[in-house]
Amino acid sequence: MESDKAEQIKQEGNKLFKQGKYQEALEKYEEANKMNPSEITYYLNMAGCHHELKNYDKVIENCQYVVDNTFNFEKKAKAYGRMGFAYQEKNDWVSAIQCFEKSLLEAKDQRIKEALRNAEVTKRKKDEEAYLNPELAEEANNKGNELFKKHEFVEALKQYVEAVKRDPTKAKYFSNRAACYIKLMSLNEALIDCEKAL
Repeated sequence: MESDKAEQIKQEGNKLFKQGKYQEALEKYEEANKMNPSEITYYLNMAGCHHELKNYDKVIENCQYVVDNTFNFEKKAKAYGRMGFAYQEKNDWVSAIQCFEKSLLEAKDQRIKEALRNAEVTKRKKDEEAYLNPELAEEANNKGNELFKKHEFVEALKQYVEAVKRDPTKAKYFSNRAACYIKLMSLNEALIDCEKAL
């Protein structure tokens, strides 16, 4: 039977994959897939090879096929997980996070849980780095100073918060924000900012 022969070829592919012969393994999985195109597992196997070969778009393509053509929770979870790792390699953190979340909705997996947490942390860091701008920080600080002089402390605070986000390396932004917190009677926050400024 074709399906038995295809399964045998897949097993040969598995051996090659374990030996790190990803291109040869991929060829075996593709051959098995041609013989039995209804077996969705071959697409996951091909995606695994493509990942090792750094063909991340092909990983996503193969996994999307699995997602669109099966109701099997475990296979869907695996496909979404693989897509997540591929998007991660492409530095597309938003898509990676979405795929990891979808994977966890299909099946619980500690590895995917950790990958999701790491992706969220990395995205947050990248967003913060992209937001840094010393010129805009100084601009916000100056606006804050003007508002502070007018006793508009709530509005001044917003500007000092922006200054700190834009450039968290300047002590004066923290000390200005601390002064604002004191005026607003938020003494805990003022203390934290004073410590940061020091």
